[in-house]
Amino acid sequence: MPIRKAKYPGRDIVANREVVRELAYRAMLGRTTAPWCLAPRMMTMIGLPSIMDTDQRKQPGVIGVACRKCDGCLRHRARLWTARAVDEITMSDRTWFGTLTVRPSERFRLGLIAEKRFLRASSENLNEVSDADRYRYLCAILGEECTKWLKRVRKQSGTCCRYLLVFERHKDGFPHCHLLLHEQGAPITKSVIRMQWHLGFTQVKLVDDGPSAAFYVAKYLAKEATGRLRASQRYGQGLQAFITERIVMMNDLATPPQR
Repeated sequence: MPIRKAKYPGRDIVANREVVRELAYRAMLGRTTAPWCLAPRMMTMIGLPSIMDTDQRKQPGVIGVACRKCDGCLRHRARLWTARAVDEITMSDRTWFGTLTVRPSERFRLGLIAEKRFLRASSENLNEVSDADRYRYLCAILGEECTKWLKRVRKQSGTCCRYLLVFERHKDGFPHCHLLLHEQGAPITKSVIRMQWHLGFTQVKLVDDGPSAAFYVAKYLAKEATGRLRASQRYGQGLQAFITERIVMMNDLATPPQR
């Protein structure tokens, strides 16, 4: 199988704001790399001011960033999203926890749509690429269907809601999703949630046991590096979530990774 070229050749050497923010936090603690990462990558930062430079001039600099694929990074990612979900559960009126699956006929239809889009984008067959690329396209297609489902739920209930969707891989490679749906305002009935999902089976229940649902959903992010998620804008980005994430990062900084 031929090696695919990167869509954006310079993407790996450009530091985004999240990387710079994480680097500034580690520099404040006297750390140069993410200690929770088992295989940190050295990346050249360009296009943004280097925090290692005292006069804040725009110049390249080599920094160590997390690989986001090892067990340490996956566990760290799951802990951060768990903290955000716990704060969203605390701030919302009610929270629904559920699972959305896709029936075989709809899997075939969504698979054809994903294959068509991949063929237009790369002139390759989706079945001939790696499992990670195929799973990424399938999650993108299923994510669009989840967005349509959320719009129908909001329209039928007449209220706003925030959400966290975490995709998990079936044995056949097709994803299904676990979700947290946070009510804001008028309550959403169980029948509305279930009837607006037209692609397969739906199982939902109210969260009545505190933050345990957040741990259950976020644990799928620590299973594999290809785990995908979708969330509301600035999900769990309140003051309490910021404090909780700092505590999580401090614990990870204090605990060295086990290789």
